[in-house]
Amino acid sequence: GANAVHVRTDMYILNHVASNFLSNARKFTTDGFVKLTFCGANSNGLLVFRVQDTGRGVPATMRDKLFRTEVTTGDQRGTGLGLPSCRIFCRAAKGYARLTESRLTDEAAAESQASGSIFEFAVEGSVVSVERDRIADDASPEMTLVEQHHTDAAIELTVPRVSDPQPHVSDRPLLPHDVRVFVVDDSDINRACIHRSLEKVAARAHAIGWRFVHYETVESAMPALVDVRAEPRTVVTVDQNLFSKGGIITGSKLISTLVAREFQGCIISASGDAEIEAEHIKLGAHIAWGKPLPNRATILADLKHHFDASTTGSAAREEEAKDDTPSSYTSIDGVDLPD
Repeated sequence: GANAVHVRTDMYILNHVASNFLSNARKFTTDGFVKLTFCGANSNGLLVFRVQDTGRGVPATMRDKLFRTEVTTGDQRGTGLGLPSCRIFCRAAKGYARLTESRLTDEAAAESQASGSIFEFAVEGSVVSVERDRIADDASPEMTLVEQHHTDAAIELTVPRVSDPQPHVSDRPLLPHDVRVFVVDDSDINRACIHRSLEKVAARAHAIGWRFVHYETVESAMPALVDVRAEPRTVVTVDQNLFSKGGIITGSKLISTLVAREFQGCIISASGDAEIEAEHIKLGAHIAWGKPLPNRATILADLKHHFDASTTGSAAREEEAKDDTPSSYTSIDGVDLPD
């Protein structure tokens, strides 16, 4: 019989990580199987999973680099961002992702063993219940959650969701509607993580109409941010150094510029460095989040506190936002910026 294990965890993160590991395994497995095993909950409050395949294995020269964003397999079947994003998401869920074993086809043949790889990942969570009547007599109730042999069909992970009992929630949104979010970061993965987290938080807060815009450099974001500087329903998250995409201006310069121009929205430091976060707060950022991001309850509390505090005087700011006086230009470090 099949195991039916009910777990409580962040389902978005679990599905993202499992799907990416399985997709990666299927790319390099033409014969044999791809198997996802739930190993149980460990003493640290983590749900541990193992992904095993009988593919061609990972070369020794790549094993220490698999989770770096600049590494690709060279077969042009992916962007190379799947495994790095798995590690980022697992860390965001207080867990880990790693390669535990791999044998190349030639090595396996010489040792008369099967080739392939075994990855292990863990996310924060707990086992809620086990439907024992569906488990074979010789099976451990927490050992095998999903097992699929490799076929041309898609492999999917389905874990029943067990929700915490929820108190009555008012229809009144906890956050404002129609918020514009500007995500300024030179990392594609970081922008995607911030976007997804804020999107989920807005949904949990019953806030609709949130719109997201991504920017790789401060220079590309600044004109749009200056245009909305008088709009309180604006959120900007900013990293510190955005040099990898050709940026010159730092996050600190962006924050000080926005504050000087009386930016009415919420400025969030997302540098992941404690010293930089302190600098950003000193310059005028309202919130500082590390990397990985805090849990959604913390994000919601931070945003609610900001928007509640900014409610006073919002009418005056709305009048200011109607000012259509043409912008003049100034510069920071020799780069022209609208005033």
